Amino acid sequence: MAADPADRDRNFDALAASAVQGLTVPQVRASLAALRHRWAAHSPTSPLYTCEVLPCGIPTATFAFQFIMGHHMKRRRDEEASATRR
Repeated sequence: MAADPADRDRNFDALAASAVQGLTVPQVRASLAALRHRWAAHSPTSPLYTCEVLPCGIPTATFAFQFIMGHHMKRRRDEEASATRR
């Protein structure tokens, strides 16, 4: 049986949703790239400061917390949705 196109659209929207509320997916990706770059460049003489602002305009510590919590909530919501479909 073919998949319902409405289900496919809902799944795509869920995959494309930002993990950080209030930011677009490109903003999140740019901020993650900046964070990875800063992490690669850090050293004992050049530490990674969590108060530095990322391209999205949010301090590193705040962005990291919001990203982790958003990612967790998104996964949990997806797991609950798939459990109700079974």
